Amino acid sequence: MPTFFSERVGGVEIQTYLLATHLSKLGWKVDFVSETYDVSKIGSSEIFDGVTIHWVSKKNHFSFWRRDIQKLVRLIKPDYIYQRGRSRFTSSPIGIKATKKLKAKLIYHCAEDNDFVRNFNFRQVHQSEKPLFKKIILGFEALLSDYYFHRTIQQSHLIIAQTESQKLQFKCFFNKDATIIRSAHELPSETREKSNPPMIFWIANTGKRKQPEKFIELAMLLKDTPYRFVMAGPIPDKTYEKEIMKMLSETPNIEYVGPISWDESNRYFAMATYFVNTTLAGREGFPNTYIQAWMRGTAVLTLHCDPDGLIEKHEIGYKTESLQSLAVWLRAQLDAPEKILLMRARAIKYGCEHHDIQKSSTIFSDLLQ
Repeated sequence: MPTFFSERVGGVEIQTYLLATHLSKLGWKVDFVSETYDVSKIGSSEIFDGVTIHWVSKKNHFSFWRRDIQKLVRLIKPDYIYQRGRSRFTSSPIGIKATKKLKAKLIYHCAEDNDFVRNFNFRQVHQSEKPLFKKIILGFEALLSDYYFHRTIQQSHLIIAQTESQKLQFKCFFNKDATIIRSAHELPSETREKSNPPMIFWIANTGKRKQPEKFIELAMLLKDTPYRFVMAGPIPDKTYEKEIMKMLSETPNIEYVGPISWDESNRYFAMATYFVNTTLAGREGFPNTYIQAWMRGTAVLTLHCDPDGLIEKHEIGYKTESLQSLAVWLRAQLDAPEKILLMRARAIKYGCEHHDIQKSSTIFSDLLQ
């Protein structure tokens, strides 16, 4: 994994951290190779919640054949190499080489539905607004990245999907069988006391694919209602940040609380009546935020992402592709408090029964026996 949970709080990082720590509790020796911006940590190791973290330097481009990581892998001598999601690590030959030289078995764990888009990295570069000379250089790197990513999947001994849809696509695109293990979290310890007036929450590592502007537009559509809108998460792109901050300044019924910690996000989920996902279609896997929400009795409202149709099937939220219809639905709920109480109860039951990390890590461990 390029980044450990302590360096960046994202969905993939959370899932990998939880799986690693719970496998450690089950008796597995877990080593985690992670990049860091902290120069003082480079080349060192530390134990974090039972997992040994090996810190390496951050490299953004042409890092396919990193000698430092290859050396670490040889020293660790793993039985299994676990890689999750499309990244600089999975898009390199390091894991593939280890399967041949060290007889290690490669595990690939899907993180996002873009795994099934051919030449995804190259398309991202091609569609960007970068100067032509940068597109040529980065386009070559992207083609190599896509090539090694596909080889990683082809060479994997075990493939893990998050949903039935992903399992079918692994078979269709790569002719590979996948095992489904649902994303999972620890059962919550917070009280599930909802705020009054009802809160509508949005959080993400804010990039354009997350479409935070849609959430702001929803707040504008409902500015005459008692709903309280709260938006959280970092906005790394400074130009994009200016655009979003301008929209926020013009929307009085929304509060932007900035980047928050994992524990803080759970407290907001516990207070929220609804969580809204506005991510572009096809750019999610199984959002961690859904699990955080359901376990805390918070209904999930989404413009696109409903993995395996779970939201509609279990009636634990609402899916639509129109902000206008979402606004109409939210207005109607103000007059139906008993309906929301039932939805909250269903969400807690579903989330805690199907997304408990203790159950998921045990299933994962059993697959390796």
